[in-house]
Amino acid sequence: AKYKETLARIERELGVPGDVVLAIWARETDYGRYKLPYDVVRVLATQAWTGKRKDFFRNEFLYSLKMLQNGTPRSIMRSSWGGAMGMTQFLPSELYKYATDFDHDGKVDIWNSVPDALASAAKQLAGKGWQRGQPWAIEVRLPRSFDCTLAEPSAVSPVGVWLKLGVVPADGRKLPPEQLAMEASVLMPEGSYGPAFLTPKNYYVIKEYNFSDLYVLFVGHLSDLIGGGGPFVTPWS
Repeated sequence: AKYKETLARIERELGVPGDVVLAIWARETDYGRYKLPYDVVRVLATQAWTGKRKDFFRNEFLYSLKMLQNGTPRSIMRSSWGGAMGMTQFLPSELYKYATDFDHDGKVDIWNSVPDALASAAKQLAGKGWQRGQPWAIEVRLPRSFDCTLAEPSAVSPVGVWLKLGVVPADGRKLPPEQLAMEASVLMPEGSYGPAFLTPKNYYVIKEYNFSDLYVLFVGHLSDLIGGGGPFVTPWS
């Protein structure tokens, strides 16, 4: 309610639902209540020297130095253990690509400005290919004869084709034509012991924000709950 106008403007201008942005903010820093404990320059220097992805973090370290050179106070450059900064967790290179001054105060501040942090997250999702008006996933029921080897990201077909193979929305609703035409794959995160999903482009856009199926399921599900939805139809066993 507090950021209703900001979220509506984000969705209008960037095409990303406010519920999704709120869910990312919740997951990353508990709506800004969690205070990031580390100095980003030290974290990135350490990862660049001793980490498993030295070239990746060396590049991020150089971007953190660029931030200092451009006048960002080191005192506010607080991060997680992996070097992600601000209320919605941006690596320095992503900050230069997507950070936006959404409150129009003349500076980008993803640490203290909620509009800047939320809009920057939305701009990153949009930049990675978010499809306006499409869902992040559709929970489905699979036929008993379903070949579980098809449940992988490379097995992509239009949603309508999956339905012809016996896949049905778990809540029994009829899907609109634009969703039937979406390309999607099947996800079975707990095999046959939990819910299954059709995962269109937006699922993988969130996954580019954080490369974890658990992260996407958390953010997507929380966004549904924020929007008035209920729990997954199929329980996790």
